[in-house]
Amino acid sequence: MERDPKWYEQAFKALGDSSRLQILGLLEERSMNAAELLEQVSVVQSTLSHHMKTLCEAGVVTGTRSGKNVLYSLNREALAELAGFLTGHVPLEKKSKKNKGKGKEKDKLRDEEKERIGNKSEKNKKEFEKNKKKMKDKSKTGKKHKTNGKIRV
Repeated sequence: MERDPKWYEQAFKALGDSSRLQILGLLEERSMNAAELLEQVSVVQSTLSHHMKTLCEAGVVTGTRSGKNVLYSLNREALAELAGFLTGHVPLEKKSKKNKGKGKEKDKLRDEEKERIGNKSEKNKKEFEKNKKKMKDKSKTGKKHKTNGKIRV
């Protein structure tokens, strides 16, 4: 099953937190409810709830409601798919043909923007060096001017 690249982005963002990785490690051993997870993870209940929501929305954890409790477990298929993506065994969804060629236009615009910004920054560097040299020259002459009761160099 080919997934949308946004799914990979959301899943990897969900895995980008040490507390969520700790939760995944605990769920690797067995399924647990929130109370069991709270005993082992050093976060408050509201934070745990946020982490579980993030993991469930990303699809790497599933929650099964049983009365008032939710039993959380790993979605091993999703994790295997993420691992396959990292090792190059799962291709990203192919771009549609209607967008063919538009990437080149975007690349060209991006390159033009980089060049424009680069030229500005080069101009700013030159102006900065010029002003720096002027200030250095003024300080070498040692002339002091009195203006408004203040002495300036």
